[in-house]
Amino acid sequence: MDEMQKQQHLQTYLKRNPFPGIRSDIPAKIKWLKAIDDHHMDIMEDSCYSSLAPEASDAVKDILLDTAPELIRVNFAISSNHLDAISNSLGEEQKNKFVLNYQKNLGGTGTRKRKTSSEATPSSLVTFEKCLEWIKENKKASSDEFIIATVKVAKDTPISEFYKKIREDLGIADCTKGGLGNHERSLWNWGLQEKVGQNMYCGDSDDESDGDGDSVHWNIHLASCNTEPESNLSDTQQEVRAFRKLLKDQVAASEARGNLKCYTLVKRKDAPDNDGGESDDSDVDEEDEDEGIPQTPEYFQPLWLPKGFTEHYSRIACHLSSGEGECRDIQQRLEKGNTDSGNIKIELFEYELQYAKKIQTTTERLCAILALSLAASNDDYWMHDNENPQKVLRLIKSLALVWRNDLLLKDDANLGIGIGDGMEEEVDGDGLTTSRALLYQYLGQIATSFENHVKKFQWKPVAKK
Repeated sequence: MDEMQKQQHLQTYLKRNPFPGIRSDIPAKIKWLKAIDDHHMDIMEDSCYSSLAPEASDAVKDILLDTAPELIRVNFAISSNHLDAISNSLGEEQKNKFVLNYQKNLGGTGTRKRKTSSEATPSSLVTFEKCLEWIKENKKASSDEFIIATVKVAKDTPISEFYKKIREDLGIADCTKGGLGNHERSLWNWGLQEKVGQNMYCGDSDDESDGDGDSVHWNIHLASCNTEPESNLSDTQQEVRAFRKLLKDQVAASEARGNLKCYTLVKRKDAPDNDGGESDDSDVDEEDEDEGIPQTPEYFQPLWLPKGFTEHYSRIACHLSSGEGECRDIQQRLEKGNTDSGNIKIELFEYELQYAKKIQTTTERLCAILALSLAASNDDYWMHDNENPQKVLRLIKSLALVWRNDLLLKDDANLGIGIGDGMEEEVDGDGLTTSRALLYQYLGQIATSFENHVKKFQWKPVAKK
């Protein structure tokens, strides 16, 4: 579809679903987005799905970007509780950095009115405590939310260019994470878009002039993470935090060596039985922890993998579960979660398997095949709810063969497993290094999921006699 056809489709959408205006609030823009989605479905059904009309998400991004003023005010908003949590967790060096950079990152009020002389940043903000007090008195964005930084950026600016930098300048990068507000979280398949102007900006109703973009803003909502002071943590929580810091440092060291790694945690075979005692839910990623078991070295070991595993898993899991990258028709059929969805997932699985098998480098092939194995076993209903069970058996057998006859015949160095710090790993009674033993244990867990649907997932190489 060329640019002229694309613009024609956009005008068709806008004729039936007028843009609510750059200053319209987020609920109004959500309603408009959903109306365009309904319009798109009407077009596709009327054309027997032959139309090239862009999907609602693509159309809305283009319209938002085209319509936005040249400059948009980006506010970094945070709730009162999270602001207090962050202030309690910052060290003196971080607090000094916040004070040093706060005034130059202030930029605007973030409220629905122009700045007045009384709102100008006072020169007396020379300590962190005074900055915090002034924010709470003057920077309220809602009943329980404050603006801690504001930047004016061009509408086509990639978020990645300033988001991390602002948090680093303020010294809060390690204790904050970004997300969407309540309205934005309810958006249909929206999330954070690459360019500022593609996001759901809204306006300050008291100012009707477009001006330099002051009248239009977009909020990035920050939340605290890992901010509880050490003195308030239990022994188990301190162990969890220390373990995660160790792993983070090891990742950083691998990057310095030019051999970037990621990890997944595997439960130790010799882990003690968990008696349902304390765990640290706030400091543990859900996907990395068995329910109720604290994420400490007593219970878990890291399986070190090439960094590419994270990227492959992110893409493959989204493709298999929701059809990311496929047309909207495919995505909607997947959303039904029925037999038809299962049939589609068979085709998606086959595509990913054939793609992964063709990857030339062993390390990348491992990443893709492991990501596919994990993603398919985590979302496995399609293996029994489909109209082609024989094809499912054939594909799963083919996946197991890649492990048995290809990948697991390679040595650890070729696979890229292990932390790669030059230290020789221990070898167990079966002749397996620590990393390979963990990989085998991890694959055993994945095989258990597959074997709920097929008789045997034969992934392990035949032992040499």
